[in-house]
Amino acid sequence: MGASGGSLGIARAQTHLRQILETLDMPTLSHPERIISNAEQDLSRDGKLTNESTRCFILELLAALVSLVETHRAAAGVGVKEAA
Repeated sequence: MGASGGSLGIARAQTHLRQILETLDMPTLSHPERIISNAEQDLSRDGKLTNESTRCFILELLAALVSLVETHRAAAGVGVKEAA
């Protein structure tokens, strides 16, 4: 996940990083995926996220990441600890 003030966001960087990780056979999240461009429009002057749809997307992305970690830990036989 990243943010950019440009119209393409960080699409090229994310694509390149994904190619590297896949070459190393590392798990990646392919969904949800969305390019967030012109990120300064979604942030307040003090850096707080103000766009509700972007906030919902980030929450969905984090839930998918937790699921990915749990799946790979279970496959490796490693227990997942609950957050304190």
